[in-house]
Amino acid sequence: MNTTRIDGRSGPKSHLMPAPPAIVISSTPQRQTDSDGRHRRAFLVGSYGLMWFLLHLCCYFYYQQSDDWIGQPSSFYLWLGLLFGQMASVLAWPPNRGVSQWFQHLFALLLIGVGSWLFSDLLTGSTQQWWVASVVLMLGSQSAGWALQRPSSLRSRAERKLGNYSLSQLLVFSMWLAVVMSLTPTIQADWSQSAALVACFGGLSLFLAIQRFAFQQLFWPSHEHWPHTQTHRVWQVVDRVGVLAMIVIIQGGLAWGLWQYYGSAPQAGLVFSLCCVAAWWQAIDVSFARLVQSNGGHVGVLNRRIQSAQVLLDQTA
Repeated sequence: MNTTRIDGRSGPKSHLMPAPPAIVISSTPQRQTDSDGRHRRAFLVGSYGLMWFLLHLCCYFYYQQSDDWIGQPSSFYLWLGLLFGQMASVLAWPPNRGVSQWFQHLFALLLIGVGSWLFSDLLTGSTQQWWVASVVLMLGSQSAGWALQRPSSLRSRAERKLGNYSLSQLLVFSMWLAVVMSLTPTIQADWSQSAALVACFGGLSLFLAIQRFAFQQLFWPSHEHWPHTQTHRVWQVVDRVGVLAMIVIIQGGLAWGLWQYYGSAPQAGLVFSLCCVAAWWQAIDVSFARLVQSNGGHVGVLNRRIQSAQVLLDQTA
């Protein structure tokens, strides 16, 4: 009878896995990295807002004090295009959470207030009417951009649990609802002009959102909702050429429509320059948004490393 005992320590080799080294995860570096990322993003966004304020303040005083300012010069339409482009893109910044999202929408209201005052003073018209136009432009741009960048939103909404809304989202919704309700008497006072404003600036918001999405695909074609092939570089060039052709075709169609509407009047060129400046500003703003994301991207990398370490600990436990 064989009474040999077999255990893991006998034989030439042991089949037991060696104990994994201890992995120490400290929350202090993560908190420090989160703080650094927030500081960088706050500095960039603050610099962006200060640049907007100083630029348009200088333009306003220049046109108000200039002796040869008669009517609306060509450079004035370029300035309006820059203003419309910035107002339309301010809500399309990288999505934030918590209180930062709330302050982002408050900054949008500040832009509307300043812009409505400038439009009423320099272009004449009621301040309330410019409020309606600016609100339609900003919220329309955000809605159109959200629809273009999130084609799977219906599926994600179906998978979302009921009641999964933050306090910040509730505050933002309540704020814009209060703004729209306060503008209701102005809209009811003149239905025809209000409808014209909604149609004009709603179309401009859709135009700017499409241009912004096209520029995003042109510079960063690896967007998760529009994947591109990685097999050959020729196809990547074809993708970029196609997106650039789409941008040119849309702007060409806008030019054709304006010249059909205005005929040989100089207003066609002025309005076209306004829309083009507002559209090409989206390329600058998308680059700014990517810069803000890159300054906070290392936070996500650290979080993913910590999650991988935790998964490794769970697997080896």
